[in-house]
Amino acid sequence: MKHLLILVFTFKSLCLFAQSEKNQKAKDTVNVLNNVYEQFSDLRLETDSIKLKIDFNSITKLEFETYEELYERKVDTIAKLISRTENSFQIRASDTIFEFSTRADRTFWYQGFYPRLNSYLVGVSGAGICEMFFIDKNSANGLLMPEFYDSGCNQPMISPDNRFLMTYGTCPEGNFCFDYYDHISTILIIDLKHVESIMDLKTFRFSGINDFVIENLFWIGTDEIVLKVFDEIAFDNNGQDYKKNIRYLKGKIEW
Repeated sequence: MKHLLILVFTFKSLCLFAQSEKNQKAKDTVNVLNNVYEQFSDLRLETDSIKLKIDFNSITKLEFETYEELYERKVDTIAKLISRTENSFQIRASDTIFEFSTRADRTFWYQGFYPRLNSYLVGVSGAGICEMFFIDKNSANGLLMPEFYDSGCNQPMISPDNRFLMTYGTCPEGNFCFDYYDHISTILIIDLKHVESIMDLKTFRFSGINDFVIENLFWIGTDEIVLKVFDEIAFDNNGQDYKKNIRYLKGKIEW
């Protein structure tokens, strides 16, 4: 019994010491504000890219909604949030606590923790910008995700088997998009097979699409996605905008 008490006391002492060490290593809170790119743009996922081929086929609205309901049951986008106030939130990465505060010209939002990448996802938007970046929990390094459009950030999604990371961008003006962009929509996928952290993300595959605007998109399998799409934002005789020719698709990805 005596030896058991000694072991319990030793274990508790080690736990308290480890917690004390952890607290001592934390630096003062860093308010990121506008220097977000200096803090977290150590890596940029734009060094190389490969053309991605996707074959699309029509499905019914009911099929899409059935897939959507199943997908939404499995999604956890707000995990491991450190702390939040009305206009700010904090993330601890490595030995630093970073505070993201919303101002009139900058809005930060927390998009959750990705266990597969051991990273937090943070978005930032303001006048003419909308971008997202991962922050590695252990190193505090950042990875700025490619954004093919100036607005409308869309959250990256991990495939059901954790093998791929996908995100997409789109321009709702249809053919008017070509005045500013190469494509109306773009789908981007990263192979995670040999990836241990965001530091290993260097190559992505993308598909430029000129046939539709993407309203919603998500995984349904390792090589299949479903989409809700339309032609463009149009206006009726009363000047009210609407989405022209809404339809639903299933995409088969060819690796």
